[in-house]
This record gives sequence, structure tokens and C-alpha cells, in this order.
Amino acid sequence: MTNVPVSVTNGSRLLLYFPFLWSMRNLVLLMLLLLSSCGLKQIGEDVHSYSDGVWYGPSYGRYMSGTCHALALDYPKGYDWKMDPLNDDAGCGLVMLADGVPVLRLKTGPEYEVSRDLLRHRIIAGRLYSDYTDGMTTVIKEDGRERVRYDGVEEIVCLEVTGGSIHTLGRPEGGNGFVYRVDGEPVLTREQGILYPHLDVHEGSVSFCFSSGVAKENGYHVCHYRVTDGRVALVETADDIVKVWDMRVYAGDLNMAVSLPEESPVLVCGDRRESVGYFNSLDLVSCSFCDGDGLCLWTRFLHSGSNLMSDILWMGGDRWHMYRLGGTLTAVHVDGDVFGAVMNPASGRDGIIFDSTRACSMPQGYAISSRNVMARKDSVLHVGLSHTEGGSPVIWRPDGMDTLRINGPIICLQ
Repeated sequence: MTNVPVSVTNGSRLLLYFPFLWSMRNLVLLMLLLLSSCGLKQIGEDVHSYSDGVWYGPSYGRYMSGTCHALALDYPKGYDWKMDPLNDDAGCGLVMLADGVPVLRLKTGPEYEVSRDLLRHRIIAGRLYSDYTDGMTTVIKEDGRERVRYDGVEEIVCLEVTGGSIHTLGRPEGGNGFVYRVDGEPVLTREQGILYPHLDVHEGSVSFCFSSGVAKENGYHVCHYRVTDGRVALVETADDIVKVWDMRVYAGDLNMAVSLPEESPVLVCGDRRESVGYFNSLDLVSCSFCDGDGLCLWTRFLHSGSNLMSDILWMGGDRWHMYRLGGTLTAVHVDGDVFGAVMNPASGRDGIIFDSTRACSMPQGYAISSRNVMARKDSVLHVGLSHTEGGSPVIWRPDGMDTLRINGPIICLQ
């Protein structure tokens, strides 16, 4: 075969090169996507150097019900965060991961209005909600974007999101009374009173409870109230109730943990009473409803004669669990009729992770850093463990654990 030379004009040469250029463009885009999805470093930009204080990963916004979201503080590589975690010059960031993949990062510090306080962050339906105060105003952000700002300093005790609105229970500076807000606007304010820190969302309604003292002729009387969608209703309590430990509206029903003259504690729901379990050798120290989607009482007892305390979890019927003498639980999370609980290592004792009635040894060198580091995904318990010596944190499961490429503690799981 004879090779015939072909003459190509400039316009024809562009037509010949166009498919090649298009394929190279797709290849470059693919490489950029793969590189950017490998972690928190963008092409040509160090993770700690972005100017606006917010980084959104390639997988940001892809939230699914079975995804385990983790939130952690992340310090620069090599920084000893255990020695000085509050150093403003350390370049600390707040990182949210979805199944171990970074999807969001926020710079912390006054100029970004993002706190390093572990209690000021929570994940709800795959979104990060953070509150911050500068001593004059309170700011709430969703995934780094400002959603709420109002005058005054408040500790956000509870935060729930429903119908696109942010509902908060806050304690003003000084700790007296509370404010219930919707999108920052005050709905109910009390200058005095005991707030029970539970916000229940049921069929579009939002409820919580509080107690307040009232002076009467025969002395000081404590009244209990239920609030639903901002409407306050007095709760009538039986005369034989000696003490109300906690109140919570769950699935629309009011539940109270109380003490009776001869029995303590007792769960009261309407006309129904259930004994949580009474032991003559135990003195009740505290009793409260656990966090999570389920009704569970967390009680703490003091053993007469030994001055040692133990915890009992009660979930109805005969399901109660006493843990080792002198060892108390650090955190509890309830999901329906199952629970997860953690006992941090202390006084030479190893830590324990409870997957309902199953007890597992906590890996050496780890502990939980807050109460919000447990989640159950696809019926599997996940626990965020921080390194006690400043190493990388892990996500623990009964069948193993995954190490996160993070230099800091895990704040919460969802």
C-alpha cells in the first residue's frame, strides 16, 4: 500500500485535534477528582491555608441514612494537642467525615466564630450545627454557614431541627432560667426554673419540660410544666411523689422519673407506674433519661457500707443491667430497644464498651472524649474513641476499628 500525503488546513487541523483535547480534558478532570477525594488537601492548596475558613469536600452533601458521620478536632501534623488544646495559634480545624471520608472542614477561632469546645457541636441528619459566643452575641451555624444570630450569651443545652427551623433550649449567662427559641427568636423565657434537657420532636410538634418554685402560705412549692409548641401546661403530680428526678416527653407522652416514700426510682407515664428496681442496700444518687431515640433511665446508686457507686440502665420490664462495683458509665446512647454504653478506663481499670448486654474490652490507650460519640448504623454500634496520648482517633465496631487520619479527639458521631 502506497502512503499518500494529506494536506491539512489550519481549520481542519483543529477538527482533528478536538477529540484528542476533549479526551485529555476528561482525563485531567478525573485525576483532579481522585486527588481531591483522597483527603483534606486540594490541588495546590494546603489544608490549613484556605482563606474563608470553610472547606467542602467532593462528597459533601451526599448523606444517606446508613452513613456514619464523625466530627473531630484536627490539629496540624506533629502538634501535641494533648499538651495545649486551646492554643489559638495552633491552626486547629473542625472536620466532619462520612464513613471515614472528609466532607467538611471549618477553621476554629474567634475570627471564624467556630469554637473548639467539644460541647458546642452536634450532627443532625448529616449536618453540622455549631454554636459560638463572643461574650455579647450567640451565633449558630449549619455546615459553616450562619443560620442564627442574636444578642446575649447562652449555653445551648438542646438543639433540634424540624421543618427547616432550628429549635434551641439555652441557659443565659449565669445559669438561671432558660430561653426557648425558634430560629433565634425567643418563644418562651423564664428567669428562674429547672430545665430538663430534652427536646422531643413528634409529628411536627416540639416539647420539653421544666420545674419552677412557687411561694405559698405553707412554704415553697415546686410546680412542673410541659411545653408543646410554646404553649405551657401545668403537670399535676400525685401527692405521694417525694421527688421528681427528670421529665421527658417521648413520642408525645410525658414521662417522669420519681421517688416514692418506699420505692425509688419509679417511672410514671400517665396513670401507669413501673418500678425501675429498688435495693435496700443502695441509695439513689441520680436518675435521668438517656439521650437517643428510645426511653431509658440511667440511674446511679451508692452502696451503703462501701461508699462505692454503680450504674443501672432500665429500658422497661425486667431489662436492667448493673455494672461493676465502683465503676460508673461515662456515656449511654439508646436506639429503640437496644443501647450502647461506655465505661472509660480509670484507676488502673480497663475501659469497657457495652453493646446492649454484650461487654467488650476497650482497646488500650483509648477513651471517649464526650457523651455524643456513639451511633448505631445498620444495627451495628459505632463508637468514636480518642487516643489518650495524642495519637489518631478510631471508629470502633464489634468486628474491628478504623483509624482516622486526624490529629485530635473525636467530638461526636451520628
